[in-house]
Amino acid sequence: MSPDVKDLKTANENFSPADPSVETLQLGVWKVSIAKNPAVLNLKARWHKIEILLPIFKRLTYDFLTLAPIFFPLLCLQMMFLRVVPTLKWHLLNRSLFLIEAGLTQGRFDTRTIALAVAAHTTFGCLIAILEYWRNQFEHIVQTRIVQHFEGILFKLKVTADLRMAKEFKNENNEKNPLNVQDVWYTYRCALQALGRVLSILAQLSYITTLVDTKKELLIYVILFLIKPFTKDLLQPSLWDKPWTATSTNPSFNRMESLKSIASDYKYKQETISNGKITEYLVEEYGKARQSLGDASASYPPAQYATRERVELGIVSALLGDLHMFYCFASAVLRPSRFILSKVLMLPKAGDLLVEEIDEFLEDLHNTHQQFDKNLVPFWPL
Repeated sequence: MSPDVKDLKTANENFSPADPSVETLQLGVWKVSIAKNPAVLNLKARWHKIEILLPIFKRLTYDFLTLAPIFFPLLCLQMMFLRVVPTLKWHLLNRSLFLIEAGLTQGRFDTRTIALAVAAHTTFGCLIAILEYWRNQFEHIVQTRIVQHFEGILFKLKVTADLRMAKEFKNENNEKNPLNVQDVWYTYRCALQALGRVLSILAQLSYITTLVDTKKELLIYVILFLIKPFTKDLLQPSLWDKPWTATSTNPSFNRMESLKSIASDYKYKQETISNGKITEYLVEEYGKARQSLGDASASYPPAQYATRERVELGIVSALLGDLHMFYCFASAVLRPSRFILSKVLMLPKAGDLLVEEIDEFLEDLHNTHQQFDKNLVPFWPL
């Protein structure tokens, strides 16, 4: 038994591991064949993936609106708003620091205004806690309705299917690639989270415009903010836009999978229950195979491929991420009259938050694509 994993939407009919344009490498237990892609950034391939996933996303959105016409829109709005919360809290904190700095400069503090600013920050935090509580309640309701709806669809499909269709359905949805209705909501939630991060990035860029004096300075900061995440996205190993296939070549892993299938197959269940020696043999052989496997990873190939990033890339990425901080401090030293202390403190931190949010957005984008390909695309349409 040799388990296979394949990116169903990027592998084409002529894709073959024997092709000279295909790179083959070993990742844990998987022998992975990857189509060589000379382009550093294959925008056409990425856009093609979006075209594939967009109809699925639109259809699921329509279904969810039908299932929860009140709770689902409220949940989406809450998820979007909560992504903007860090920027709003950062603004309130910056306001407090500005008032304290103004008091130090003038020699007297406007105690009432400072107290109101601090109270606003605290009150806002309490409101967010309440909002997060209701977000969890709404999500539980929406998820329950979605899961029950799709379980009903699968149940009806199984009941009404004839013998031939039932056999095909079982073969297409075996234990190696089961259709889990819980994954439908999880996959859609990944896409919502990515959209929320887009809104957060726009909010942070908007806030940064209040911390700079000129459009030229704003442009410089935006470029410095974007260098790290997009350079990392270009250079980091990824199967995002490459056709690939993977086959297990590790005999210990293959034996473990074969033993699992025997233990879970109903045809052999009665025999293994009635014959204790067979049960002992299976357990013993599984233990030997697991010990022989050692630390060889059986994780999803794209996840293992992404960990092939070299340490040099990590160092360069960290240095690029600090460019905006160096520029901010240099500008403060060279032109101190144009800077105030709160600005020097807040601008680098705002840049760090923006860079982190862009990094998370790109990661969520890749994760969303992976979840759609694993959980939905193979079964679409039901």
